[in-house]
Amino acid sequence: MTSPDISTAVADVVARWLTARRILDTDTADMLESTWGCRHGTDLARLLADPEDTDAQTALELLFFPSEDLCASIERLLGGDVIDEPAQAVLVRRLTDQVDAVPIALNDTDITVTVRPPAWVLAALVRRLRLAHSPTPTVQAAAADIAEPHRLAILVRIRHSRISSVHADFLAALLAGLNPDADPIAAVVDEAVLLLETMTLDEDRFDALTARKRRLFRAAQAAEDFERRLTRQNIETLMLQGHPIPTMSPTEARERMRRIDRICRAVFGKVPVIEPPDFVSETGMYDGMPPLGDSGK
Repeated sequence: MTSPDISTAVADVVARWLTARRILDTDTADMLESTWGCRHGTDLARLLADPEDTDAQTALELLFFPSEDLCASIERLLGGDVIDEPAQAVLVRRLTDQVDAVPIALNDTDITVTVRPPAWVLAALVRRLRLAHSPTPTVQAAAADIAEPHRLAILVRIRHSRISSVHADFLAALLAGLNPDADPIAAVVDEAVLLLETMTLDEDRFDALTARKRRLFRAAQAAEDFERRLTRQNIETLMLQGHPIPTMSPTEARERMRRIDRICRAVFGKVPVIEPPDFVSETGMYDGMPPLGDSGK
């Protein structure tokens, strides 16, 4: 397809997503309830009644954040192509003309609320689709033999990442080296992207992966130590004693360590070897290693 044809096709896909009755995902519904007390459609309608209200505008941005299904549909359509900013502006105008009402329900048994999206909301939606960015041809080619929906999930993750194109060969080698039948391949690629987004361009990738695995190992050890202490004391006492609450479970930390092993085996043909852990201080923290955040950054 030519660039105008692609832009038109993307506008049609987005318009269908907007105009079909959409039941909010659990995370969005929970956010609406916890932040603004929206438990029913009538609550949502009241929240959105004044489009100039800052709470209403924040809720609109939340409601019109692109879903994973929408991103995957557009990725399939683009096939590695991009839509530049002038063409995106045309796309937004087309959506503004096409979409007058968006039916939304908090759950499948609730009433449908008709939302009329302002032009700025549609522009924000298009911007979040990252249409001007694309995985490099090298990565596209390496992902070609991966079955859907895993292939689309991987390409969407890379399109929406903040990694430099200098990592394209590394990602291509990773995709070529992973066994899609044995590996949770999208989760492994996501772990790699999380690391690449935080690396400087002069860092050694294997060293960075080794350091990440070491931090995850220590996070798992600290979480297990906290769980053992929690069988003897309550959480308030542990906090008063200076024991930090773990940011992830031992199971999650060890699963992420396994993903790093798969990354290293696929690209480098070896896995990082973790040295024996440092001793545990009186606070339960491993000396010399700060706690790892939820995102691993």
